[in-house]
Amino acid sequence: MDTKKIGAFIAMNRKKKGYTQEQLAEKLGVTNKTISRWENGHYMPDLSLLEPLSKELDITLNELLAGEEIVKEELVEYSEQNLIQAIDYTDKKIKNEHKKISLFIIGIGILISLCAFTVFPSGSSWSSIYSMIGLFLFVVGIFRELKITSLLKKGLVSTILFALLLGIFFIFDYASVTQFKQPPIYRLTTTTLFSDDGNKMIEYQNPFYNVFRINADTSNEYYLIDDKKQYTIDTVPTSPFNVDKSSFEQLKNIKVNILETTVILPIS
Repeated sequence: MDTKKIGAFIAMNRKKKGYTQEQLAEKLGVTNKTISRWENGHYMPDLSLLEPLSKELDITLNELLAGEEIVKEELVEYSEQNLIQAIDYTDKKIKNEHKKISLFIIGIGILISLCAFTVFPSGSSWSSIYSMIGLFLFVVGIFRELKITSLLKKGLVSTILFALLLGIFFIFDYASVTQFKQPPIYRLTTTTLFSDDGNKMIEYQNPFYNVFRINADTSNEYYLIDDKKQYTIDTVPTSPFNVDKSSFEQLKNIKVNILETTVILPIS
């Protein structure tokens, strides 16, 4: 369907009727900007407006879709061509609108996932909730655009994609825990225990590992990552000192320094 040709035909017949773009727009219940887009060939009128537009311009629907005047001898031929072109144009328009919605859903999913990792503090459980929502929306958008006829196969591919991306999220979360000493975003439970001396310990249970935040919210706070899940909050080994800053090598050095500076006084 030649939108440029149809647009020029609309403009020509509008001028024949003596209408301005504003007047024609008012009769059809649209804006003059919409009329301008039609006449420039940027857009086609909606299907619901084709018949009212042809009546206002005193042309047939076939002539409007053909973009030219049609003599009676060519009426049947043009009718068939216009019908095929109208169906094809409508199908393309529906697909374009479908794609726009899918891309919008994908974009919203990505935005929500990014916000989940950047906006919320590391200790907030909302990060995991919103990242899952964002991931779900992303996969829904992909699902809509998969060129697979079988609904079952589309669902299987989408499920595999969701699981794969979720695995990447879990890896990213584990890297944040080990490298930046942050509570895991993805956790099943969070348990807090206060010792007799007032120190606080927090246990984060992840499906694949546990994280213990020992001496939480103090200068001696440190993290213990239990990959084998061999400890509980009651059995995990603790220290009053920050392990990262008080390693055994550092303690040895302190001991050596003390021995080197020890002065043996003579017995009187």
